[in-house]
Amino acid sequence: MSFPFKGDFRIFPPEIKKKHKVKKRFGGYTGARRKDDKEEEFIPPVIMLKSSDLHLSYRLDPELPRDIPIYFCPLDTETYQANLIFYNESLGEFQITVEASPDVPDTMETFIFEAEVNEQKELNLDIKYQNKFLKQAIDTVVSSEINKEKQSQLRKMIEVKQDLKTTYSIDISKTHFSTSNLFVIDPVVNSDKVYELLGQLLPIKFQSKSVQTVEGDLILRSTDRTNDVRIYKLIVKVKPKNIQGTLVFNCPVGQEIVQKIPIHNNNDKDCVVKAELNQTPSRGYFACYPEKRIAKGHTEHFNLKFSPNEKININGHFILKNGLTGEVYEYKLEGKVDDPLAEDMITIICPVRKTETRKINFEGSLHEDRDINYIVETDLADVITGPERFTVKAKQKYEYEFTVKPLLGKVYFGKLTFYPENFKSYKWYTIKIESKSNIEPEIVKMKTQIRKTVMVEIILENPTSDFLGYDIEFEGEYLKGEQYISVEPRKTKAYQLFYSPLKIGVFDGILHIFNESIGERIIKLDLICIDFTPQYVDTMIAELGKHTEYSLFLENPLEEEVPVYFTQSNKGQFQIIPEKIVIPENSAREVIIKYTPSQLEHPEDCRVLFDTYKIGKWEYFFKGKGTFPSTMPKVTISTYVGGSVSGNVIFKNPFNDKIAISVEMKNDLGGTFKLMLTNKKLIVDNFKMTQISFGFFPKKLMKYYTEIVVTATSLLKWVFPIEGITEVKAKGLDYYFKTKAKKTLDTKVILDLSAVPEQIDIHELSIDVKTKEEKYRSLIEKCLSLSLDYPVMRNEDENPNRVPLNIKFYPLRPFKTECEICLVKRSGGQWIYTMIFESLEGDPEDVIKIQSSIGKEASASFKLHNIFTKNARFIAYFTHDSSPEFGVKPKEGILDQSGRMGNTFVISYLPIEYGKVKIGKLIIESDEIQWIFHVHGSHVEYVLPEVKSNVLGNTLSSMNRTEYSSNFNNNTNLKTTISRFMKTQNKDEKSKSPQW
Repeated sequence: MSFPFKGDFRIFPPEIKKKHKVKKRFGGYTGARRKDDKEEEFIPPVIMLKSSDLHLSYRLDPELPRDIPIYFCPLDTETYQANLIFYNESLGEFQITVEASPDVPDTMETFIFEAEVNEQKELNLDIKYQNKFLKQAIDTVVSSEINKEKQSQLRKMIEVKQDLKTTYSIDISKTHFSTSNLFVIDPVVNSDKVYELLGQLLPIKFQSKSVQTVEGDLILRSTDRTNDVRIYKLIVKVKPKNIQGTLVFNCPVGQEIVQKIPIHNNNDKDCVVKAELNQTPSRGYFACYPEKRIAKGHTEHFNLKFSPNEKININGHFILKNGLTGEVYEYKLEGKVDDPLAEDMITIICPVRKTETRKINFEGSLHEDRDINYIVETDLADVITGPERFTVKAKQKYEYEFTVKPLLGKVYFGKLTFYPENFKSYKWYTIKIESKSNIEPEIVKMKTQIRKTVMVEIILENPTSDFLGYDIEFEGEYLKGEQYISVEPRKTKAYQLFYSPLKIGVFDGILHIFNESIGERIIKLDLICIDFTPQYVDTMIAELGKHTEYSLFLENPLEEEVPVYFTQSNKGQFQIIPEKIVIPENSAREVIIKYTPSQLEHPEDCRVLFDTYKIGKWEYFFKGKGTFPSTMPKVTISTYVGGSVSGNVIFKNPFNDKIAISVEMKNDLGGTFKLMLTNKKLIVDNFKMTQISFGFFPKKLMKYYTEIVVTATSLLKWVFPIEGITEVKAKGLDYYFKTKAKKTLDTKVILDLSAVPEQIDIHELSIDVKTKEEKYRSLIEKCLSLSLDYPVMRNEDENPNRVPLNIKFYPLRPFKTECEICLVKRSGGQWIYTMIFESLEGDPEDVIKIQSSIGKEASASFKLHNIFTKNARFIAYFTHDSSPEFGVKPKEGILDQSGRMGNTFVISYLPIEYGKVKIGKLIIESDEIQWIFHVHGSHVEYVLPEVKSNVLGNTLSSMNRTEYSSNFNNNTNLKTTISRFMKTQNKDEKSKSPQW
């Protein structure tokens, strides 16, 4: 700055004013507080010289430039002007005007965060209550005043009160960040009632869709103090999201699997991807290159190898890290090792009872100087013989020789396995033996429909004086039969073979029957399965407004439940119940076809096709015909004398068109009945229902009868009989009866009818039972017997209106229900008594004992049928407190009616540990009856066997079967016989030669 005068000039403190004057805003500094509007605004010394000393002077020379420092310390966002007056007593004075505008404040704080691509992350910023830059500016302005007292006054005038809640508006420069529009900081008062200027968290939401570093400015502006402006720098480093997955390897022992993992470099630079591999156990079953360089724009593969040499499950963790992008690929490794593959398949063609020899080459260890001992096993011990053990010397070769001698004319499949001692892997070979017999086979034809069983009997003869056993094998689908049969000396026995096909067509089968002494029989089976013959059901007749039903059974011969899908050609008049059909294993499912006619002149047809994925289909053709309606089911209504009650008759239009009907009541019996319709002529849409209401107002204790007639035409009418009964009903529960299932409760109660004024003749009374729960109605009908005790002579003192009721309660399964017992007077009126009948769980029918060895399943079977002359749906299960070693089949199905063969139930027992006797409780129940069996499972006592050899040195299998029956419930008239077959199928292992 140059001046036109030369001399010493004093500079007075500058006079400061705002370029644009604004009004004061409460809560922040824009000027001093004033008492009235005429008082001038106080402006602090934001523009200042080096010192506020009044004697500050500068030597000015026009020839020499002179720097005069001027300081600007803004406290708000206003633009200020200051007049600097230079004064010399001799030369005079001159003035320089300085204009100062504030810039945005510096970044108060920088927050650095990390996030992943597409991650919605919340960033919490710790915002301090105090603006440190504003505080520094206030301190600078105050310190410019030399006088301490004036400093104190100046600070009071410009400093912000620190007990105020402050609200800030928020601006963010990048769209990656989002938050609310306002942020409030409220100072906290401590226990000493002093404000603690603590920080407060400001939540910011962040999300980025790409890998980058996002920088943005967060600007907070106080809505109360224009001088409180803050800028915060936000930096978020966005990393790629870790790629995680699971790789499962299934590999046989001694094989190798390679999984190629592609890595694509879409960057403009080459990258290096490093691999980290951890595995348990750490024996090198997984292997991979440690790193790969991938050129820009190219794709490379990491080859992860899995090569197990023993059967053990391996777990690992595989990580690939991209050094350029920071991407991380994490894989959980699961190595599942299967049995080794067969080394080879050895095919041998050999005539029956002839011998063939084969050799397998082995090589000793080439790297270790130790021998390998092998143990040999086969599942064709009846046909193959060879050394049980052998040794292969180190670095030498060995030929293992075995012989084959087939006994039957068939194709044998099996394996020959070699286990090296102290090694966890093994080798095995598939063996196929094609044996040709010179015996001319017999031919038997078995023909049946799909799902229907056909049986043939083969007569076996025993010409010897000892028991003779035959081994039996059969080939072909859906064949069932015993695999061993024993024939008594010098007798014959029929062997039964069953064919239950589930596939339509013509198939071949073979039946081998063999005894080492007698020889063999080969029977060629021609298996023919034809389709299910469509069933044409007799015409179903039903009255208009009513329906009729047809019942059929769908059978399932499989050991698993089968869902059934159906289609029908007429869904309007024919309904299939249930809508969802599932047939239980080895059982049948009942299906109801419900026909509701919709016309009189022509019959109505429906084709129904039941189809399954596993057991074929059924096809039925139905025909229905409607007839004129007869009297509809009676509607009964009841109330007390002098009471009133309403009832309804439901009329459904059976036709496919609208009809006009008229409704009338035949006789209202002097106002006892009343039709509750405003309009007695109605239009009813096709297949829709309408409700016809009526009232009942009895005046005497008697029965009332009337009829409601719905007329469509002169020939077509529906007559609904109405019966009104007056009643006397007791309040609350009258009687409670309890007994065990299959135990008879025989008792008598006295019913008091003395509230009726006239004497009642007991012979005019009848008994009606109403069950509150419909599901127990059939049970009550079968197990509850009620009768009135008709005395031959009454004593004069006896009350004639006290009626003795005999009750005989014989429940067949546990249940509890409430019933209303009605005494109905022949001339009208009834008395209602509430009774509860409860049946507790009954005693067991029998105790079934089963023995078996550890790890071997034994079974007991018995037959059971319904005690009533109808089939019944059943379920069978062991209670939750039973030992888990027990099982039962079937678990549900249809129980044969009384007089039939009955259903066979098989109880299985598979012990897994030694200890005390296992206990189980088996429940078999239908809707009407329950059977309980206690089952005891124990271990087989070991008895030293007595070995007997026959001509060929083989021990044939044998099967012991015990058949007995048990009669239970001897204390009642109910007699149910269960035939139980205990089967033990513990065939002895056949010993063919000393080598095995």
